Amino acid sequence: MKTTLASIGTRALGIAILLALALIPVLLLQGGVWLSALLFPWLAAINALALVVTLFALLPNAVFSSTPKFAGSGMMIVSYVFGATLWVWSCCSRTRCGEDFGCSSAFLWRASVLYPSR
Repeated sequence: MKTTLASIGTRALGIAILLALALIPVLLLQGGVWLSALLFPWLAAINALALVVTLFALLPNAVFSSTPKFAGSGMMIVSYVFGATLWVWSCCSRTRCGEDFGCSSAFLWRASVLYPSR
């Protein structure tokens, strides 16, 4: 009798731990969406500034023979700003289109592309 109760308690604890572990990605996605919505206006302004810097400072400097390394390094740094803005925008727009399922469906689709089944 005692071992049966202990076995049931162990299984219940195991199920509770599995459910808690399954909840972690959902909470991370929801937190990521919240943070994306919070950061997007700031990133849009920084993205516009980065575009102006690229067009009027970095591209002309890439033409001259003395500064292409500087221009290339600057463009690489600015590409991170463009990428972060695009990532945050896509997370916000996917969530807006699919509500709570939006980001998780995009994540699952990407995972299925990375790890195709045979």
